[in-house]
Amino acid sequence: MQIQAIINIFNIAQNNDKINMILANGIFDLLKIILPAFIVFLTVYYMLRSYLKQTYKLEELKIIKNQNKDLLHLKLQAYERLIIFCERISADNLFFRLNHADRKSVV
Repeated sequence: MQIQAIINIFNIAQNNDKINMILANGIFDLLKIILPAFIVFLTVYYMLRSYLKQTYKLEELKIIKNQNKDLLHLKLQAYERLIIFCERISADNLFFRLNHADRKSVV
């Protein structure tokens, strides 16, 4: 009986070795598939992320350029109005505007 038990334990140990070998081969095969896929995924992720960042920056620049174009037109109009206003309120123009020859002041 003891010899039979020892043989059974030896067979179980051999079966466990076979199971461990199968599991190790399976894990190795799985890693052969997953590792390259993960590397490709990371490469594509970083390339796509940099492309999207660059595209986003270009779109921001286009928006800012359009805003500046509209803003420049408004600024020029404001400066033009300010110049006309300053010309009208200069002391010489105010004096001539108030002293007309055809008007007579009543004292």
